[in-house]
Amino acid sequence: MRKSTLILFALLAIVTLAEVATAQGLPIPEAAPDQNVGVRDKGWLGVGLTTTLVDGVELVAVENVFKGSPAETSGIQTGDIVLQFQGQDVKDIPQLVASVGGTKPATKVVFKLRRGKKVLEVPLLLAIRPDRLDLLRGQFLNKPAPDFKVATRGKGGPVSRASLNGKIVVIDFWATWCGPCRATIPRLNALHRKYAKKGVVVLGVTDEDKATVAKFLKGTKIEYPIGLDGKEREANKAFFVQAYPTLLLMDQAGVIREVYIGASEGKMDKLEARIDELLKP
Repeated sequence: MRKSTLILFALLAIVTLAEVATAQGLPIPEAAPDQNVGVRDKGWLGVGLTTTLVDGVELVAVENVFKGSPAETSGIQTGDIVLQFQGQDVKDIPQLVASVGGTKPATKVVFKLRRGKKVLEVPLLLAIRPDRLDLLRGQFLNKPAPDFKVATRGKGGPVSRASLNGKIVVIDFWATWCGPCRATIPRLNALHRKYAKKGVVVLGVTDEDKATVAKFLKGTKIEYPIGLDGKEREANKAFFVQAYPTLLLMDQAGVIREVYIGASEGKMDKLEARIDELLKP
């Protein structure tokens, strides 16, 4: 996975597809609602971005869409390719992020998207980008976890949400190159040793390849299972992972009870306290 992927999410703009608005008899907005825009506010669409090859050319595409976001309600779909912003060709993700981020929220702009063989002109109003943690908590906290499935290292079979039913699960999205991720490993090892016999699973999920992980493990001991998300990053996509480490706590019923971005002793203390609460009869 490219490291830049971690900064690609939700740095765009609110949109209303012209076709969707017309079909529903809705006017294309000319002004944004009251947003109390600050000078440092950035635009937000509520999507993740990735790159995709089309006829040998790398293009920018929508990877996923936040539930209840302006993107979802406006009809933006996973797989839409972003061709232009304000008449300028989109060359790569950093350029698009910089262009949109440099445009004041509540400004009316136009995107050109490709959906299959169809090209859409998309007028939109930039809106204020929410806090990253607020986005994830709004998406997942106290809601059933999305379905996911990852292969595991060694002789263990794949791990899925269904296979974890009835267990408390700490899911740690991490990478070998991530310093804060590496700093969290000893604490996660300790959680595994303390709670494994009590029905608590610690699962580290990475989208790196087996060889990279194996090389890392020669110098670093990880006692808990490691899930391999593969090139498609299906688990990362399912949980809208934007930064590493991202940790989620899932209860015995498969409901997400905590979401953390980044790692610190304080956050790990809170995580352990929540595990103790969930274990109470």
